[in-house]
Amino acid sequence: MKINRHDTIVGFVAGEAQRRGFAIQFLEGNHTDVTIYKPQLPEKLINHRPDVVGMNDKGGICIGEAKTGSDLKTRRSKTQLLDFFSIIKKNPDNSLIIGIPMIDKNLLTKTLQDLGITINSQIKILEIPEIFLQHDKKV
Repeated sequence: MKINRHDTIVGFVAGEAQRRGFAIQFLEGNHTDVTIYKPQLPEKLINHRPDVVGMNDKGGICIGEAKTGSDLKTRRSKTQLLDFFSIIKKNPDNSLIIGIPMIDKNLLTKTLQDLGITINSQIKILEIPEIFLQHDKKV
């Protein structure tokens, strides 16, 4: 089985969501080791399907998204970020976790700033070291 960069980042995002008290409800990608069972694919939220969706016991929702520098240059990714931010800001118990390779963090920060999204306690940027993103390696 091959593991690609996107799936690796999604796995880290799902782990961070669980660490923050969110039970994973939906998961995009190939992840047999995230939980005992494979959660369903997420439904579309507004116009986009997030990579990870979790719920906590306070009724909060966690949206997790894996991005790379090349993703951030697309209109689709920018509208995803705007749509997901519009959802999480409705409830202080909601959270948005964006997984990004460490080398692309500055581009993500600039993209969020250009979109008018202020990083606050509801938004977590999860930087993934490149050593974990050796894409297309066989396991």
